[in-house]
Amino acid sequence: MWQDAGIWKVCLSSDGDLESGIILSEYKSKQEYAPLTKADQMNISVNVHDEGNILEIVGMCGKLRCIID
Repeated sequence: MWQDAGIWKVCLSSDGDLESGIILSEYKSKQEYAPLTKADQMNISVNVHDEGNILEIVGMCGKLRCIID
């Protein structure tokens, strides 16, 4: 996490490779969201609390499909 012109930015990666990670601004500032991975269809957004000490990752699911074998 870092601040850019007073807006929190967050880089997230499902495999630890931050160079190919998702960069999002805090939702309340820019209303940005992105899929967690290309394979799933779950979008996420981020919120930063307590002056950068707490990162909240919010999942936004439109349709959830479960397959049970």
